[in-house]
Amino acid sequence: MTERWSPGIALLRGNEPVGGRSLLARGMDGDLEAGVRQRLIHAVAGRSLVVWEMDLLNPADNPDHCPPSVAWLMTLDDAGRPHRLRLLHPKPVQAIQSLTPM
Repeated sequence: MTERWSPGIALLRGNEPVGGRSLLARGMDGDLEAGVRQRLIHAVAGRSLVVWEMDLLNPADNPDHCPPSVAWLMTLDDAGRPHRLRLLHPKPVQAIQSLTPM
């Protein structure tokens, strides 16, 4: 799977790199081994940027393993492979939660 990423891929928090290919692979492998799955909700792609919006589906025995959703913001290199990745986990909005019937 890592061959689909640029060799110098950087996982970013804001604009600060926090890891590379090995950290991403370990994180994804760990989530898969824990039973977490992702369901694509929306995707937008351009020449240099790809955005995936996903639901994160946690296993029944560990419902809080991951946040409920994620957006992947990927900047692409000249070969079309992601070389900068930001994972964004939106927080639920309290006002909307209070409108949801119990």
